[in-house]
Amino acid sequence: MLERNARNVVATLETISRDPETLLALQALLVQLLQADATRVALVQLLLAAFEDQELCASTGSFLLASLDTPASVAELNRQAAALASATVADEQVSLQTRD
Repeated sequence: MLERNARNVVATLETISRDPETLLALQALLVQLLQADATRVALVQLLLAAFEDQELCASTGSFLLASLDTPASVAELNRQAAALASATVADEQVSLQTRD
């Protein structure tokens, strides 16, 4: 069921992303929702409840790991890791600390 729901969410987002007007409307709605105190309180309560449920945590973790195991995600993670490595190597403070 989780896999089917994930496919439905992805299909919906792909459809929305093809229509710039709908995408902008969705973005505006999300901004309004997240600015509302009641929404933030409800979201925090949802997250607290979710993290108290060990089975849900395991399912969520599996879902997130599976979502990262795609060619696009792997390419993005590799890009970010390369940027982090380059920044670390170029960081003067890191260079000084590794000489000690």
